[in-house]
Amino acid sequence: MRLIKYLTLAVAMSRNQAGYFIRKKRVSVDGKIISDPDFEILDSNRITFDGKPISIIEHQYIILNKPKGYVCATKDGDYKTVLNLLDYRIKESECYFANILSPEVSGLVLISDDIRWASKMRQRLQKKICEYQIHLKHMVDNADLDDLLKGQDDSIASERVNEKTLKLKTVHAKSAALIGKLHSTNIAFNTIELEKIGRLSLGDIKSGHYIKLSENEFKI
Repeated sequence: MRLIKYLTLAVAMSRNQAGYFIRKKRVSVDGKIISDPDFEILDSNRITFDGKPISIIEHQYIILNKPKGYVCATKDGDYKTVLNLLDYRIKESECYFANILSPEVSGLVLISDDIRWASKMRQRLQKKICEYQIHLKHMVDNADLDDLLKGQDDSIASERVNEKTLKLKTVHAKSAALIGKLHSTNIAFNTIELEKIGRLSLGDIKSGHYIKLSENEFKI
């Protein structure tokens, strides 16, 4: 592994920052200052940054099936935080959300204690297709459905699952606009559930439960 990659995995910093610090001779390998970011290190090497030993952090990557009524935040005065659904070790970490669902929306949420991954994932998700399942209070007629789709420039696709269930698809960047549009129409609904983003889906994860994956297992 190259020294620059090791530093980004061990300390919360970008590749540019890691390269800068290495060239400034702030990183040592087995007691010897190394100024080459591409220096190859071994598993047995002892790495220090500013004189302090560092090691690669084993981050956690989570897919949560968020229930309705929870907020995607570390703290909130009005709603319970989704962190209450996670185990103790994760709650004690700094958690970052790759996507955020409002309290009224249930479904797929991506969480990690790796700020770099969460930031990168947020950017990658913007153009991915989100699939929502809307459970209606009563049957929606075609006029109401046309009203929902009006002026959306084909950015929303709809499918009737049954009389009281709709499936709507839109790019992640326009998800908030979709939910806002639902509120502005005559469509009355009980729940909105985000089932899928890109290739990531809830699968068999029950509401309020989650699974942990490795970073490489996240295929979007």
